[in-house]
Amino acid sequence: MSIKMKIVVTGSLGNISRPLVVQLIKQGHQVTVISSSAARKVEIEQLGAQAAIGEIEDSIFLNKTFEGQDAAYCMIPPFNFFGKQNLDYQKQALEISTNYVQAIQKAGIKKVIHLSGVGAEKSNGAGVLVFHYIAQSVFKKLPSDVTVIHIRPASFDYNLYAFMDMIKGKGFLEGIIGKLLYLKHYGLKGLLKGYAGIILSNYGGSFSSRVPGFL
Repeated sequence: MSIKMKIVVTGSLGNISRPLVVQLIKQGHQVTVISSSAARKVEIEQLGAQAAIGEIEDSIFLNKTFEGQDAAYCMIPPFNFFGKQNLDYQKQALEISTNYVQAIQKAGIKKVIHLSGVGAEKSNGAGVLVFHYIAQSVFKKLPSDVTVIHIRPASFDYNLYAFMDMIKGKGFLEGIIGKLLYLKHYGLKGLLKGYAGIILSNYGGSFSSRVPGFL
């Protein structure tokens, strides 16, 4: 007979958290879902979970929500790299993971699942994914009697939707910097022919790829 637990789930009803919540409820667990969107409250409750509406950057809210829980699923929400100016994602990852660890300790939670990512073992060389390294470093500060499991999934294809404007050649690619990037990757001929856009990522200096007319 499986043990029924009280489990707090972060990540609202995203692509990972939603199916997790559905599965946990089917198994008979009592689930609390944290979401920053009040519009998600009804949907969360319709699944059979309890909604906790607030910001994970708010340590007081997080401490209160984690109180009385047996286990916690913790993740760093996606950063708005394209819409938020002066974003210090490393500082934000440190703040959020620190809030998690403090809430876990204050609540006396002994079972923790942390959604990490590929390259989380590297302090450099993984580009923006260094925030996973930062988060794991903070979770390591939990005492030895707390079981922490780090899950490192590969990239999800739907994350490419965040690059849609870049793929179409919009956003900053329409400016001077964008034109220079076109010249670098496509040459003058590609620029004049109006090749669509570029996907930029961190693959090291020896990696290069050209996809003319991607869209």
